[in-house]
Amino acid sequence: GDAFGTLVRWDLDDAGKPIRRQVLLEDAKRSRQYIDLEWDPAATADKLILWVSYGERVVPRQDPYHYFSGTIARLQLSGQGVEQAKIVVKGLPHGREKQGGFETLPHQPNGLVFHQGKLYQSVGSTSSSGGPPNWGIAEQPLSACILEIDYQRIEETIDVHPSSGFDPSDKDSPVKIFATGVRNALELVAHSNGRLYTAVNINDRAGRGDGVPDDPDIPGDQNRLVKKTTPDHESLYLLQRGRHYGFPNPARGQYVLAGGNPTREADPFEIDDYPVGTPPEPGFAPELMYPLWRRGGTSPNGMLEYRPEFAHPLSGTLICCFYSAGDLAVLTLGSDGLPTAVEKLRAAGKKKLSFRGPLDVTLDPRSGRLYVANFGTQNKFGADGSLVMLQPALTRDSQDGE
Repeated sequence: GDAFGTLVRWDLDDAGKPIRRQVLLEDAKRSRQYIDLEWDPAATADKLILWVSYGERVVPRQDPYHYFSGTIARLQLSGQGVEQAKIVVKGLPHGREKQGGFETLPHQPNGLVFHQGKLYQSVGSTSSSGGPPNWGIAEQPLSACILEIDYQRIEETIDVHPSSGFDPSDKDSPVKIFATGVRNALELVAHSNGRLYTAVNINDRAGRGDGVPDDPDIPGDQNRLVKKTTPDHESLYLLQRGRHYGFPNPARGQYVLAGGNPTREADPFEIDDYPVGTPPEPGFAPELMYPLWRRGGTSPNGMLEYRPEFAHPLSGTLICCFYSAGDLAVLTLGSDGLPTAVEKLRAAGKKKLSFRGPLDVTLDPRSGRLYVANFGTQNKFGADGSLVMLQPALTRDSQDGE
């Protein structure tokens, strides 16, 4: 899926190279900005059911869905293309800005994953740091969070637009908030260890227009007080129900960025511009956050569990795209579910693998090959992007390698 509404498929030849490109779906307006694709757990080779998340770049400003075009849809595919498309959830929030000459949707609905009978969706923030609406819209009740969707109960489209009266806290709602404070998580991973993971991008823009919200419990203008709105806190999150991961959202009564500044000592993920005694928001989960930025993890995005159909030294690790660093990393997990090591993925002979904006990654479990969506130059909006195949040196048929 691409940022202009095109869904394509390829066959793979014996060497794993994509051949016979087929367009499954095109958007005449070049409006639909796809982020994630996920196979339904019930999908088979003869019953291709694909879930997608996207926003619409081309929506008139006066349209009530201009900032709420985020959509989750279920597609029934065949050899000829898309036989049926059903919108399951609509009205999810996002911001807007110009990038590379195009209207883009920063922090739109991102990753999807099926886990223990439910569908989980990452919805990004609509501002840089939870304060001024620098992307056109203030934070919303359903922004900067992870949603849990009881998709098997949904028969008709669920509209979560603010005007719809939708209430995620209703005990009977099929769409609920699972975790909060998640600024911008491109991918979700349901690991074979039973845990749910994501990794986040943290604000890299300074200035009052990218500032934090005013906490009613702290006197003064916090946009003047808190200048440290670009903390090096890009991390891997082990997601748990009801926990908060540090991004403020006034629409949910969450005002403090990251770990606040509760004591005079060094506190986890603290923002020392806050007055000493400023606690983080309730449910803050530093013990479930691993600081990737300390391991070269700038702009972690696409991620997967490496799980080929044959024994491999990397089996069970997480492989994560570090977009801004231009490389991929291998995260080895311990018994507590958090990383014990983070190492950059290298080619045989120890040569570093280098990319230009690695955004997402997927696996062919039969061969162990990885396919990387290499976005390209950001200010060109991916005009020089590519798809890169990585062939594992250690395969089903080999005895050693890297």
